[in-house]
Amino acid sequence: MLILKEPIKPSQSKITWYTSDAADGKRGRCGPQIPPIDGTPATCNPDDEKAHCCSNGGYCGNTKEHCECVGCVDFSKARDFKYKPVEWWTYAEKPANVGRCGPDTERLPSGKIAKCDPDGEAYCCSRSGYCGRGSDYCECLGCVDFKKHPDYEY
Repeated sequence: MLILKEPIKPSQSKITWYTSDAADGKRGRCGPQIPPIDGTPATCNPDDEKAHCCSNGGYCGNTKEHCECVGCVDFSKARDFKYKPVEWWTYAEKPANVGRCGPDTERLPSGKIAKCDPDGEAYCCSRSGYCGRGSDYCECLGCVDFKKHPDYEY
């Protein structure tokens, strides 16, 4: 019975977030960096006043750090939001590699070459393998601007 699993009654029929009976480590978690639900990244309950936003660190909540940061999603305003596949380093995989990109850096766990987040603040990959923005990262020979070319493959 859905009511027993979720204290805040959802207005949608398909549950795409971890309910209160989920295993430790999954309750209150969201985003592409945690285990998916039916193959889809977990969201936050859009009807829960205290946990309708997903922080860029993968936690549901309602603070500025959950709702208004780069990479945060407010599911009460964007109920149909779908995460894109993550093709860059995140803190969940290997914090030391966050901000690294290109063919000369360590490959992602998927085996792919790391890109830069096209929707983030550091969306270009420099020739030396670091994500950033500005001419040194976006306009040099060998640099890739993932905001302009999100489908670029190395």
